[in-house]
Amino acid sequence: GLTMAAGLARDGYQAIDALLMALYLPIVTWTAFAAATAVLGSFWSGGDPRPSGAPRRGWVPQGRTAILIPARNEDVEALRDRIRALRADLGARALRRKVDIFVLSDSDNPLIIDREERMAEALAGDLRSGVATYYRRRRENSGRKPGNIAEWLRRWGGAYQYMLTFDADSRMSASRIAELIRRMEKRPDLGLIQSGVRLTGARTRFGRVQQAATGLYGPAFTAGIAG
Repeated sequence: GLTMAAGLARDGYQAIDALLMALYLPIVTWTAFAAATAVLGSFWSGGDPRPSGAPRRGWVPQGRTAILIPARNEDVEALRDRIRALRADLGARALRRKVDIFVLSDSDNPLIIDREERMAEALAGDLRSGVATYYRRRRENSGRKPGNIAEWLRRWGGAYQYMLTFDADSRMSASRIAELIRRMEKRPDLGLIQSGVRLTGARTRFGRVQQAATGLYGPAFTAGIAG
């Protein structure tokens, strides 16, 4: 910031210089904050920001967990494929009797509603993973996504000890889900765990660069925030 200000001051300050500084300072402040957070995260985690203490394979949680997937006019085929992959992964880790999946639809496009209902029938008929999957569509989109989740909590929340909320395009491995549940069970005083976010499936050159960058600094940045 001081270097920028000194460079602008060579010919005296003008209105355009003040505008440039007003735009520059928030950007450099955020960049410095992010860099410092990542450095601290790497330091606190001993240089390895990857989460540790994942439960052993075959571990079964004591409480039940609901995975909520709110959806509104999404790509149904892509959503179906992600749910199938998640169910298979959960079943392979012996979580099938402890984790249920709920697709909470607010869709209002008749074609998409029809595809969602056929997806729900197909998933209900596929019993190989042993993971129960439920589909519910609201007639009125009151409260949008928060209202959708709030209605589920009022009607079904009492049957579950833990809740994990996905976006319709979210992906998470069963091992990471098991780790989140284990952390909650070890710390009964915890009310919320926020997982880190990582970009996947970028198609443009800029998107792939951003995806690689978040893959490199994302775990350290998340560890810094958590610390």
